[in-house]
Amino acid sequence: MKNLFTILLCVCSCLLFSAGAYAQSSSSLVIDASSLTPVNTDEITGLAIDPIGLDGSNRPCARIKLHINRMTPEEVEQIEVRTPSATTDIRKTLVSYNRDGLIIEITAKPITSFYLYHPKYGDSNKVDIPLQGNKEYKMEAWNETRLSIVVTFPESGAEVYLDDVFRGFVENNHLTISDLTMGHHNLSFKYSAGDYRENIYISPASIYFEIDPERKGAVDHDIPEPEVAEPEETADSDETEIPEIISESEPEASLTPTLQDSGEQQKTKLSPSVKGRTLLMASAGVFPQTSFGAMAGYAKKVGAYAKFRSSFNSMTPSYTVDIEDFAGDGMYTSGKDPHHYRLQASAGLLFRLSEKIYPYFGAGYGEYSVYWEDFGGKWARVADYSCKGVAAEAGLAFRFGGFSLSVGASTTAFKYTDLEIGIGLIF
Repeated sequence: MKNLFTILLCVCSCLLFSAGAYAQSSSSLVIDASSLTPVNTDEITGLAIDPIGLDGSNRPCARIKLHINRMTPEEVEQIEVRTPSATTDIRKTLVSYNRDGLIIEITAKPITSFYLYHPKYGDSNKVDIPLQGNKEYKMEAWNETRLSIVVTFPESGAEVYLDDVFRGFVENNHLTISDLTMGHHNLSFKYSAGDYRENIYISPASIYFEIDPERKGAVDHDIPEPEVAEPEETADSDETEIPEIISESEPEASLTPTLQDSGEQQKTKLSPSVKGRTLLMASAGVFPQTSFGAMAGYAKKVGAYAKFRSSFNSMTPSYTVDIEDFAGDGMYTSGKDPHHYRLQASAGLLFRLSEKIYPYFGAGYGEYSVYWEDFGGKWARVADYSCKGVAAEAGLAFRFGGFSLSVGASTTAFKYTDLEIGIGLIF
């Protein structure tokens, strides 16, 4: 049994490694570390124009203005900035004024590491960048998610071009175009009545475009430009009032937190915390004996869980014997099937490897007893086949939307090992 448990632990470790590699390879968010560029610094001191505070350990921080392409403003607001190092502190995270990026203040180190997490697109690549304290940088990131769109057009046979690249003909008044990036695109048609062009914006929420050149005031799917008010003329003067123009040499006010009159920086929204997950499952031992119970856990990156499982058929034996006692002392069984009893109570650590995979490891108390009925109708606990003491377990829980499945193994005193499965909810 001890060897079986060791093998099961190795299998779980291999599954964890493979799952982790898959989670990294399937990332849709990309950070371009080579685009890191110092910006907006004082010409004399070389430091950021707006002072940058210290982290929780009073170490200098740097400010990164991370511009994110191919994401809607609503999606940008859901991004969380994370660091794999406990010695690196993310002091604050702000969505930029025009909602197309993030302002990050992070511990400045010769090599500072961080990555992005989005609840829909998962983790980005990890970047290792050199940062200097109280300096400001800009960097680029983007979403590599590819989408398919459906375009309807009133004339079948029309040629369809996306960003001036031919993508096919309209058939049965529609055409599906695949492998597209989010963002602004130009859609054009060549048909019997001439040419028609229209700007569109592709996102997960906008993949269906109904195009009708004859429709009066056809909808432009592009994001409209802000209207500029025309200057008003007065009867007293022929001169037109010229609006005040803000110098381009001024700092980027749209990406900079405002200051209070007292000179202290206005309190800003703290970095969004990682959303914790609660796990509630029904658990069952399936081999070699059957038992039932429940498991409850909670984790952000690392959390905890507790579990109880039993066959719920305990009994009080009349005495305890070894196997050879039956033959040596002239005792014989009644011929009934042996009675098996299983109990385990444990707790441990629950890890959040990704949004889909939650490994767990724990320990506690376990008991497994085998009872034989003797010829006189009394039940005896067979010590050779029974054990109790320290229990250990390991397993994996998988998330499928709001549901979860688990598989694992547990052992008692490394003498009895059983396999277990579970099903439940995760939220």
